[in-house]
Amino acid sequence: MGWGRLPDGPLLKLAEGAFDVLITIDRSLEYQQNLRKLSLGVVVVDVPKNQMPYYVAVGRDLLSAVNRLRPGQVIHV
Repeated sequence: MGWGRLPDGPLLKLAEGAFDVLITIDRSLEYQQNLRKLSLGVVVVDVPKNQMPYYVAVGRDLLSAVNRLRPGQVIHV
C-alpha cells in the first residue's frame, strides 16, 4: 500500500480508516502511541524473526486474538 515509510501516527490514522485490525511486531508501539483512542484493535505478535514460518507457528493464537479483539484494545500473541 506504500505505507512502509510512514511514521507511526500517520500510519495508524490511515490503517484506522481502512482496517479493523492492525497486526504488528512493534512491541513498543503501545507505549509510543495512544492506541485506546483508535477505532481498530492491535495485535502485537512476538516472533523471533519477521519470517513466515514463525507466524505459521503462532497462527491459531493469532486468529483467536483477531476474533476477540475490540477497537482500542491491544493483544499480545
